[in-house]
Amino acid sequence: MPVAFLRPFGQGGFAPIARPRFILGSDLDCDLVDRSPGVAEHHATIRLQRGEYMLVAEDGCSLWVEGERVPLISLRDRDTVALAQGAAPWRFRSRVEGSFWPPEYTVGEAWLSHPAYEKAGTGPRRFGEGKPIAGRDPDRSRMVLGPHGPLIVKYVASIEASKLANHFLRFVAAVGGAVHPALAPVVDGGITPREGVPWGWMATRYVDGIRARDLIAPGPLSAERALRIVRSVAEGLAQLHHRGVVHGNLSLGNIVVPPTELAVLIDYGRAHALESPTFMSSDMRSEVDFPAPELLAGGEEGLALSNDVYGLSCVGAALLRGAVEAQELEPAAVLDEAIESSGPPHAAWLAALRAGLATDPSGRPSALDLAAALGAAELELGAAGRT
Repeated sequence: MPVAFLRPFGQGGFAPIARPRFILGSDLDCDLVDRSPGVAEHHATIRLQRGEYMLVAEDGCSLWVEGERVPLISLRDRDTVALAQGAAPWRFRSRVEGSFWPPEYTVGEAWLSHPAYEKAGTGPRRFGEGKPIAGRDPDRSRMVLGPHGPLIVKYVASIEASKLANHFLRFVAAVGGAVHPALAPVVDGGITPREGVPWGWMATRYVDGIRARDLIAPGPLSAERALRIVRSVAEGLAQLHHRGVVHGNLSLGNIVVPPTELAVLIDYGRAHALESPTFMSSDMRSEVDFPAPELLAGGEEGLALSNDVYGLSCVGAALLRGAVEAQELEPAAVLDEAIESSGPPHAAWLAALRAGLATDPSGRPSALDLAAALGAAELELGAAGRT
């Protein structure tokens, strides 16, 4: 699984080096993706050799470390790395002062971070105490002022077994690399002690706007507006799924609609990476607003990307239904009625949402296919409106 995208300078970004062979380049399958001009698909690798992190350029490629062009180098703490001349720099950090790693923690001890976030990995206390968030556990979530605006710092899970530390950092890195306008950006994360127990945490950029649940308080949305919101979230969800991450709680409270009307999916507190053990208990699964049937059955085999598609289909139905308690929503009935009363192209995208409610997870469309169907319908509606 890829680890992290290179973010534009000033917007945050970090990449735990959580693999023995860490690949840097412009290809989407790289562990750190840099699309700056002059960066090859597989440009360089970082290898842990005899306790040192060796940065090695691929054949025909060059590197700039501390402003000097080199083919390979043993990285030192605070070295500045650029994959191409003029490309955005990254700072190499190793065992950052003040950082905490549980016993037996073996990899992911080094980081690449933007200079603006060069303390990445030192723990959430560097942001200050912050203030509680209404409706959230003040011991688990707080709003703080980061170097580039407000952030939400969330303690996600206690890391009771040291072997889970790598899994958690890979999960945070996978979420942090899912860069899309419809996803709340992750700017930092790691593991820090709380009362002697290691806890995994992450910081995401605060998204200002109206929650979808508040948007429908006065009444249901028009089909066109509901389509715009669901399409936006589906596109972001497809990027998250491409990174192998299940969001875990698609709900009206976790979708924010800014003035631009480009809906944003927030809150990764119940998310998990498919390649790692879940940090979500069976109780937490039953607490989500729109749990897929297989989630309620229990067992880790029920945890899948299709859970999110089911949840998003329920969100779409709720937008069309209007204010209703989650447990009282009958999404299939709402969408069936909407399909029957709508003509093309509305019927097509509503049918795609309806397919997302299939009892058998294999019968649901992927987030990418759902986003494509919704996008095609929106284009068709736009073309019809111009004629």
